[in-house]
Amino acid sequence: AEFHALIEALSYMTHNQRKRLEFVVRTDSELVYEAWMRKKTVKTRHLKPLYQKVQALAAELNVKLEQVSGDSMKLVLGH
Repeated sequence: AEFHALIEALSYMTHNQRKRLEFVVRTDSELVYEAWMRKKTVKTRHLKPLYQKVQALAAELNVKLEQVSGDSMKLVLGH
């Protein structure tokens, strides 16, 4: 689900002419963050194409990813 959410956000930014802006995406997903920072390799068969899509979309944008705690995300999202 985390990779799908990131793909949706990056797709929105790409398709809505947001390529020149700088974005910060915050995630509480350790897997997404560590894959993004290349601390871990995504090897799981069903996640690998999703990660490759994230990489392709991110290459078109000025975006960085920040890791936040799950508690912080709950405050932001309200659940």
